Amino acid sequence: SQAPNTRRACVMLALHSGYLGLLCDDARVLANFVQQSFDIPASMQLKESPIAALVNYEDGLACISTASRIEAFVALAASSQERKEH
Repeated sequence: SQAPNTRRACVMLALHSGYLGLLCDDARVLANFVQQSFDIPASMQLKESPIAALVNYEDGLACISTASRIEAFVALAASSQERKEH
């Protein structure tokens, strides 16, 4: 299938099991973001979420994640899709 034109960036993540490429509208590596980050409100926290924290960025919020959190989320989504297909 064709990637949408808005997906201009491809981020490659090094995982324990290999590499994962994500198509994104935008991705940034932010320096010193940990000191500026804040926890996701308790009412919005999901155990399986790839989002670890939030940070103020430009005129909004940016999501902070890690390769291991994204890897776990992708594995969960793939497993869920396999169950739906069988």
